[in-house]
Amino acid sequence: MRCSSTDRGPCAGAHRRPSGRAVLVVLLGGALGALAGPVLPVPGTTTAALTGAADVTATVTVGPCDPIDWSQAVAALGPVLEWRFEPASLRVGDLQAPGLLACDPASAAWDLAGTLEGGLTSGPVPLTTPEDATVALLVDATAGAAADGELVAVHGYGGEAFRLVVVAGGALELRYDDAGGAPVVLAAPALAPRATAHLVVLTSGATGPTLYVDGIAVAAGPPGPVVVAPMTLTVGAAVGSGLAGADLVVDEVLVLDQVLDAAAVAGLALADTW
Repeated sequence: MRCSSTDRGPCAGAHRRPSGRAVLVVLLGGALGALAGPVLPVPGTTTAALTGAADVTATVTVGPCDPIDWSQAVAALGPVLEWRFEPASLRVGDLQAPGLLACDPASAAWDLAGTLEGGLTSGPVPLTTPEDATVALLVDATAGAAADGELVAVHGYGGEAFRLVVVAGGALELRYDDAGGAPVVLAAPALAPRATAHLVVLTSGATGPTLYVDGIAVAAGPPGPVVVAPMTLTVGAAVGSGLAGADLVVDEVLVLDQVLDAAAVAGLALADTW
């Protein structure tokens, strides 16, 4: 793992680990991508939104693999936090896995399997507006997960704002409270095994969160809590969550001080994962 000059996470003494093959991007911001599919959740209710028509295993024909594509795409976005999980950055006891970048198979990743409240938590992330941010992770397939496991948690001052969980069977669930304090659950299909990574993107702000998988919007919900600075990020199981880390591999964690729109999300997915 290499760290950017603005890294507030593992480079500041936080934990890090290796992982498998897929991409997760969590976007906390003001823009809401177009959603094709189900009716959106109603504020004040516990709701699951699922776009069954979204084919998250579809492939796209592109040109030859270029290892520069991902690094250039990331550099252009200017992340304020970047974790790459190279061997030198892993803790004693962390499980190393092959890197998830399709064009850089020699790199390393972090296997979350079996981590109980031992996730990697960043220091305060320097965001202009805490609720307007993008968090991106590469992860491998989730299909067939034996039990619920935490993948990502976003924290603001005063507590947790969003939690992304892989549930038994492999489906994704974004769990949070709406502006009125009512619990909301957004669901997305399991990520099937394939030769390259998946990209998952969450955007949230005044219009509410939208969940993308591989550039496709699969679920959306009502506005959640305002993330009050300092904002921190946990990959794997956060302390006090009551969950183990999701049984998968994680790589290439990014936090951006901006909200990516649907086109930018699709472009990041194409940079390396397809």
